[in-house]
Amino acid sequence: MTCDELTNEIILYYSNELPPEKVEEYKRHTMICRQCARFSFDIREAIQYIQDYSPKIEKIDLLLEDDKGSK
Repeated sequence: MTCDELTNEIILYYSNELPPEKVEEYKRHTMICRQCARFSFDIREAIQYIQDYSPKIEKIDLLLEDDKGSK
């Protein structure tokens, strides 16, 4: 797998939609390419951040909608 291929397939990797043979290529590439390993780590962290905070954002949105409806 090349750096460009990894960049194009990273979302499929993190959404578990990448075929098993490509998953192995992805993992091998991140073991030898520091730049892609860092990119993959950063994407994983961003996904985790969104997952952790999206329920809170939805609650805030609902509160804001309630405020609009009461005026």
